[in-house]
Amino acid sequence: MERAPAVPLPTPAGAASPREAGPRDASGIGPAAPSRVPHGLVHTERRVYARIPLWAWVAIVGLCLAAVLPVLQTSGQTEAGVRLLELEAQRERLHSEVRGRAAQAGELASLARIEESARTRLGMIEAFPTASIEVQSAAPPRELPSRYAPIVEPVPEPRSESPLQRLMELLIFD
Repeated sequence: MERAPAVPLPTPAGAASPREAGPRDASGIGPAAPSRVPHGLVHTERRVYARIPLWAWVAIVGLCLAAVLPVLQTSGQTEAGVRLLELEAQRERLHSEVRGRAAQAGELASLARIEESARTRLGMIEAFPTASIEVQSAAPPRELPSRYAPIVEPVPEPRSESPLQRLMELLIFD
């Protein structure tokens, strides 16, 4: 890459000409630094800021975290507190609903309401008192008609045989 030729700048009145001022740098603007100058004699520009050591960065980050941590904790606690209040309000609302339902069930199960509903909605009337008569004599025996009587088959009487005879009958095949 080639550089454009340097254009000499006009010199103010009373200033030395560029040839008299000495050699210029590559840009042609300022004087060129001497090529061989002892190390201690060259004055280089120091940066205004210096590098911050690692321990300082660690300390800064630690302080930032220490400042942010309580905020995070209190915001988490505040959020948990709000959620707790919401849940307690919901619990109270549900308890009141349960109490209302229990009262409603008790009202629906009352005998007076059931009787009134039976009379108006279902058209029922009150039952007349029943009379009961007590009889002191025994009831006549019941006889089943023969068609309903159980069939009784005669049971053969057991033969009185000796165990030896029974064994012989078992062993003999017809």
